[in-house]
This record gives sequence, structure tokens and C-alpha cells, in this order.
Amino acid sequence: MMSVSEPIRLTSTVDGEPFLSTDALSLLLGVDEGLIAERFKQTDPSTSAGVMLLPEAWMKQGRRRAREAMAHTGSNDMLSALRYWARKKGLDVILTEDPEGGDAHQV
Repeated sequence: MMSVSEPIRLTSTVDGEPFLSTDALSLLLGVDEGLIAERFKQTDPSTSAGVMLLPEAWMKQGRRRAREAMAHTGSNDMLSALRYWARKKGLDVILTEDPEGGDAHQV
């Protein structure tokens, strides 16, 4: 019997600011979530203001994936790309679209 897993939350709002989970970055960049999580752990918020610098290879792959998602969806926004890649991978995900953190939508 197949078990039903909990949906993955890709976006959230913290103190009014939108955040992407490591799972969301993994979908957008095509990079293993564990590598992204490790990179995030290495980010020093005292010197980087919480900004995680990504390797150029990840950025290049992310741009290619964004173009592919745009070609298939007709939209160039990030939420459309997340929906596209989640569907393509057969993932059950939740996107929080409201900037105030309400209206979580399951995809």
C-alpha cells in the first residue's frame, strides 16, 4: 500500500518577509536539497546579512531551469516555476502566495 506523505512547504512568510525553503531552492536550481542546506549552514549572518552566495554553476543551471519553466508555463514568475518543477517531479507542495502569510495553496 502506498503511503501518503505530507506536502512540502516551499514558501513562507516570516515577519512579513517572504522566504524560500531549501526544497524550493532545490527545485528552482536543480541542486540537491542537502547541498543547499549545507551551504546555508555555512552562511555567517553576522558578515553576510543572511545572504547566501551561490556557486556560479548553480546560478547558471537555475537560469536554464527558469527558461524551461517559462517555456512550458508562459509565465516568468517564480511561483509558476515552482509549480512547474513540483508537478514535473510529482511533488505535493504548499506555496504561500499572500505576502502576509495567509492563503497557503497546495499544488
